[in-house]
Amino acid sequence: MLTLKQGALAASVAAMLALAPTALASGGVNAGGVNSGGGGGGGGGTTTTSPSPPTTPPSCATIASFSNSTGYYSVWAAIWTPFSISDSCGYPVSWTMTYTNGSTGAVDFVRTGSTAYQTSGTIDEDWAAFSVSYTVTLTVTDPNTGNELTSRSALVVTKAGKTPGA
Repeated sequence: MLTLKQGALAASVAAMLALAPTALASGGVNAGGVNSGGGGGGGGGTTTTSPSPPTTPPSCATIASFSNSTGYYSVWAAIWTPFSISDSCGYPVSWTMTYTNGSTGAVDFVRTGSTAYQTSGTIDEDWAAFSVSYTVTLTVTDPNTGNELTSRSALVVTKAGKTPGA
């Protein structure tokens, strides 16, 4: 008759033998187990995976709205740019609005700010050239690193010069 110790030993051996084919079929006792450095489940085997492509982390600042319209300011061509910046960075971010003249390539007008003071509004370029294509660009940067967080551009064409008496 078996003693209690002998019965426990026999049950342990039987359990180990029952699991042995599974462990050996998956590449050995330690494949995917405690000493494999990871894995888990059914063991290491020969499964290969390709690395995930690197992703760009989402920005903590986004341009929520950005549009342009043209008209006149007195006798000059004008561009009005309403915008809104959403800032969840935990600190104020800097923004710059530039108006690049498509005829000359020069930046005719620049306005800068910070979300500490202005997260939205309308920037007026009230002395633009007539009948000229402008690229209006809003760029949001991290003031600590100078890195660009987000940017948006639009092409606008100013109105023709006013005729006398108009």
